[in-house]
Formats: sequence, structure tokens, C-alpha cells
Amino acid sequence: MIYSEEIQKLTREVKEYALSHGAELVGIITAESIDATPGHWIGWTVQADTQKTEDYMDNPESIVVLGYQVWDDIHELAFPGKRERQPIYIKMRLYARRVLRFIQRQGYNAVVYPHLLSQKRMAQLAGIGSFGKNSLIINPKYGPWFRLHSVLTDA
Repeated sequence: MIYSEEIQKLTREVKEYALSHGAELVGIITAESIDATPGHWIGWTVQADTQKTEDYMDNPESIVVLGYQVWDDIHELAFPGKRERQPIYIKMRLYARRVLRFIQRQGYNAVVYPHLLSQKRMAQLAGIGSFGKNSLIINPKYGPWFRLHSVLTDA
């Protein structure tokens, strides 16, 4: 697919911004590419099937996939509650919101963490890593020691 110079420039700017505002890994995929993958049952804490990007916004175009290294057991601490029980997820959401605001300042709409899209499949499509035998995404630099977040946009 051939993209305009404007979109290529925005892609570079979004990646640079994300890397300078907390993310260690960044990849961008088309909404069409994740929608083309087969859906599946998520299970565990969310009892639902994966959704499509249009379930989150009208005319979705791209997804910015963000990876954050978790290098210490401190990132695995959990607090009681139903949402964002681990401090690392609060921090990741903050960093993703910074990327969202950057995209919005460029005149586009965006949604943080569309949780019923497959984060692992998006990471694979974005080139962040590959599926390991254990269904974890394995990155060449960080191995399985990173967490994922994403921003869906019409840019």
C-alpha cells in the first residue's frame, strides 16, 4: 500500500513521540490488518469474543501498538480491585494517553486501549515480536518481558 508523504511523516512523528514519552517498543498497523484476522474467545477475566476496530470508532485507519519493558518483579505487584490492579498498567495507560493527545492535536480521533482487540496479534502484525510456543509474544531485545498497550485512530 502506498501512503502519502503526510501520513508517512505523521507515522514517524507518532513513533518518535511514543518512544520519547515512555514506550520502549512502537509499531503501527492498519485497522484492516487486525480486522482480517480470525476472531477468538478471550476468556479469563473478560468473557467475550474479540471485536473489530469499527466497534470502537467510525472509520478506523491505524493502531499504534506500544510495548513497555517490565524488568523487575515490582511490575507484577497487584492491588485488590477489578481494574488496573498492577501499577505498571496505570503507567502504561498514562503513556498511551500522551500518544492519544498527540494524535488528537494533529486533528485526528483516537481511542486508548481497545481491550477486545487482540493485543498479542496486533504486536505480531506491528513487528514487535513473534508468538512463542507458550503463546507469549517474544521480542528480540526484551524477550517476553514487556507489556502491551495500544491506541486506535482514524489517522
